[in-house]
Amino acid sequence: MEGEFVRVNPEWERVLGYTVGELEGQPFMELVHEADREATQWAISQLENQDEVRGFENRYRCRDGSFRWIEWRSKPMGSMVYAAARDVTDRKQAEEALRESELMFRSLMENSIDAVQLLNEQGEFLDANLVAHEMLGYTREEILSLSIADIDPNYPDDGFKQFWDQQPEGSSVLFETLHRHKDGRLIPVEVNGIFFELNGKRRLFGVARDLRVRRENEEVRRLSSTDP
Repeated sequence: MEGEFVRVNPEWERVLGYTVGELEGQPFMELVHEADREATQWAISQLENQDEVRGFENRYRCRDGSFRWIEWRSKPMGSMVYAAARDVTDRKQAEEALRESELMFRSLMENSIDAVQLLNEQGEFLDANLVAHEMLGYTREEILSLSIADIDPNYPDDGFKQFWDQQPEGSSVLFETLHRHKDGRLIPVEVNGIFFELNGKRRLFGVARDLRVRRENEEVRRLSSTDP
């Protein structure tokens, strides 16, 4: 309870780079990241009350000056604390990378001038931006209850997954099709889709551009070019 390592196993040397001899007798708070010390003090107070601490995470300084995330499972017994520690740095970095990618994805969706949709392997809508709602005439709740088969009259007879399985991971597709508005109108769209994996599951990120304005402009140019 004095806050020193009394005995550690050799695994600490692999994780932090210090020898067992250097760690034993060392005040562990000196190795804790400054930003995590207040939370670590709270965990220590729990142990002083003879309460177990499970799933607590903080960062420890390595010999080379870098920091590793450590997850603790600690049990107090009188004036001693017995703890199992796990290096969870890779998991934390993966979680942070996922969080950043989700923020970037959300930013792309909400700032796009085109309809953006996220689909699963069954062709079901997992997410859609405001432009998609406005273009198709559905509320967010309504569109999340639909699949691509409900809005695309060109939906393949063999199903969306069959089409999906023909596309390797990371590939993209570009094609023109029709999307059906809630009121039944058919809207010509150009779809640019990218196949990727998110949280271990395959997804399609699709951007649908309304072609009506482009085609109207093309028709105006065509008529203008044929005028005497």
